[in-house]
Amino acid sequence: MGMAIFCILSTLLIAQRILIYYENVAIAYEDIQLIIDAHQVEMDEAVENYGIAHLTHLLKAMSEDMHDKHLFLLLKQGKTLTGNLKEWPQVDYHGKDYAEVILPEAGSEDPRHLLVSVSHYRNHANLLIGYDMDRVDELRDGFFAVLLENMAVAFLVSLATSMFIVWLLSRHFRQFNIACEQVMTGNLDYRIQTEQSRDEFDMLATNINRMLEWNKTLISTVQDSTNAIAHDMRTPLSRLRLDMRALSERPKLDRETQLQVLGHVERVDGIIEMFENLLKIARAESRSSTELFEPLNLKLLIQDVLDFYAPIIEEKHLALHVDLPEADVTFKGDKQLLVQAVMNLIDNACKFAPAEGTIKVSLSAEKPITLTVADNGVGVPEELLEKVKERFFRADASRNTNGHGLGLSLVNAVAILHQGHLVLEDNHPGLKAKLILGDGYV
Repeated sequence: MGMAIFCILSTLLIAQRILIYYENVAIAYEDIQLIIDAHQVEMDEAVENYGIAHLTHLLKAMSEDMHDKHLFLLLKQGKTLTGNLKEWPQVDYHGKDYAEVILPEAGSEDPRHLLVSVSHYRNHANLLIGYDMDRVDELRDGFFAVLLENMAVAFLVSLATSMFIVWLLSRHFRQFNIACEQVMTGNLDYRIQTEQSRDEFDMLATNINRMLEWNKTLISTVQDSTNAIAHDMRTPLSRLRLDMRALSERPKLDRETQLQVLGHVERVDGIIEMFENLLKIARAESRSSTELFEPLNLKLLIQDVLDFYAPIIEEKHLALHVDLPEADVTFKGDKQLLVQAVMNLIDNACKFAPAEGTIKVSLSAEKPITLTVADNGVGVPEELLEKVKERFFRADASRNTNGHGLGLSLVNAVAILHQGHLVLEDNHPGLKAKLILGDGYV
């Protein structure tokens, strides 16, 4: 941005100098043309009133005592020349009223540069009126030297101005970026400091602060509503589950009814699990859990999750390939949410990998820290890889598999909470999920 401002200012200043130069040259040309026109009128009146013979005597007298050393007059009658020029120049007007001619001057290395106009009279008499263009030549000769000086001045002025503008913009944009980073990391109370200058930046900062305050109010309302719903829903669901579990254990209950009640218990468990996952997603997306960040050993965390799923892996006869760093990988984050995210990835791999299939789990300690979980199951169509991160979306349209379509949505929310992202790729066959974590290194 600074370079762009510098280039614009430099171009404007140099263009201004060039424009001034052309204006001065144009004025000098006009002055010379006015002088030539004035003498032209004078000579035309002399010819009209007294004839060509009088003009010849007039030119001889003026040549002997020429007050204006820059004025040149030459009358041509056949081969006779009268005036203060020794020869008749080759004049090419190019469709204009005036022409520039170059005449060598005796005793001088520099030729004479004239702007001339020629009048034609009776009996093939031609009068040339010329004026020295020293002033125009001086402007031209000095232009490049002045241009270099102006370019140096323009360079310094535009450099200083652009540096000041960049500093001013950077100072304000830095405050805006800090505010965004603070809010994204969960500090909803952060506000941009205003200067009461009432300029555009101050008005923008004020409006952003108002927006942040409004967002904080909305998030607080959602959190309060969520907590209220969680309390109001979880308690009756838990009681319903306990009552149904007690009902299923009655000795007089026949086997068929008992199985039906246990099926309803499982459905209630699924509702409770879905509700808890929604709460976890809301918690991650609200950034409120950043206050719970603590140093974690990701290597140990992943090993614990794999140990938890070992019976399921063994039951399906899955081949598990684990590639973890030898050294501990320490990361600052929300332990509960990270554990849940890793469990969701492992659970998905176990669920969709075929019997006697393969699951690969690897952890990269290099920045950014990346957990990769891959299986050789049915996978996800390429056009749905981003869609499966949405809530309640399931690639299995028939919904024959267990779940509510919240697993990868939660993983994605946890990744964003930790300044990272979730990447899903085709494993040919199967799905490869990469949980990439941001700058939470300890």
